[in-house]
Amino acid sequence: MDVEDDDVFIATYPKCGTTWLQHICHQLIRGENYQAAEGNEMCVQSPMIERMGAEFLSTVAHPRILKTHFSVSNVPKSNKAKYIYCVRNPKDCCTSYFHHNRNFKIYNFADGEWDTFVDLFLSGQLAFGDYFDHLLGWLPLIHEENVLFLMYEDMVKDLEGSIYKIGMFLGGEAMKLVQDPARLEIAVQNSRIESMKKDQKRWFPEAQL
Repeated sequence: MDVEDDDVFIATYPKCGTTWLQHICHQLIRGENYQAAEGNEMCVQSPMIERMGAEFLSTVAHPRILKTHFSVSNVPKSNKAKYIYCVRNPKDCCTSYFHHNRNFKIYNFADGEWDTFVDLFLSGQLAFGDYFDHLLGWLPLIHEENVLFLMYEDMVKDLEGSIYKIGMFLGGEAMKLVQDPARLEIAVQNSRIESMKKDQKRWFPEAQL
């Protein structure tokens, strides 16, 4: 795929805050009308580049907010596009990933055992490889101007501060939004997990919940 200068890539290992960050970035970039912009489903608003072809990605409204679990070597690069990478405690990541695999029919793991999954996680045999290799691949980019590193635990502890940091990194309309206390507060409330849980089909329209 061709990378555009205003693209925003949300890159994570699975279950490290990907959907949360998609939702936050979509609000900051699209503003108060973020849900009406391209339809309500996040997989349309912020597509996963591994699943969608270049033809579909070319139709996404700009600035594009693109999701990926690819390792750093497989993510399209540009000095002008922006990249947000979020890391999570590997124990919590593994636990969340285990339940994710059990809950989605596509993984055929509904009756899977915890010990089996941990072995797969630690040996890098899951869909997107080894958690630690994934993280180590991105670490050399930590000081690049167009890369923002976040910790999931920091987002849980200080959501407002994290959203402000993201907005300032994105610049433009996102920066203006987070600099307005009233608009920032709306974004914070919309981004709380309990608020997001009210609309499960927006995040996983194909899921059997």
